Amino acid sequence: MSDPISVTKSRVQGKAAVVKFANIADRTAAESFEGYEILLLKEYLPEAKPGEYYWHQYQGKELIDKDGSSIGTVKELFNGGAQDILVVATETGEVLVPIIDEFIIDETDDTIVVELPPGLLEINVDSAN
Repeated sequence: MSDPISVTKSRVQGKAAVVKFANIADRTAAESFEGYEILLLKEYLPEAKPGEYYWHQYQGKELIDKDGSSIGTVKELFNGGAQDILVVATETGEVLVPIIDEFIIDETDDTIVVELPPGLLEINVDSAN
């Protein structure tokens, strides 16, 4: 399906959403859409609660060490199980940085200032990129 379709009802169930779409009459018809991604305009997202964030809010931000030196730019994020992981594009490749409250010192609209444990950046450099 490539045409937009309207959501008439929705609710959160665990880490998933249960959604009722316009023009889909029953559960059997809806099951053919299981696993599809749903795109939502940012302006329809509820405001993030304190300590929470949407992934799109971190994408494109510059990651800066507490001493002011640039580490790189957040390229994407993924869920690592225990916490979300920043994929940061650096001059030497990509590094993975877990999003842990103790690591993040400050945030602005354009930057994330971090204090990372010694060696974290060096042990997970992907220089193949």
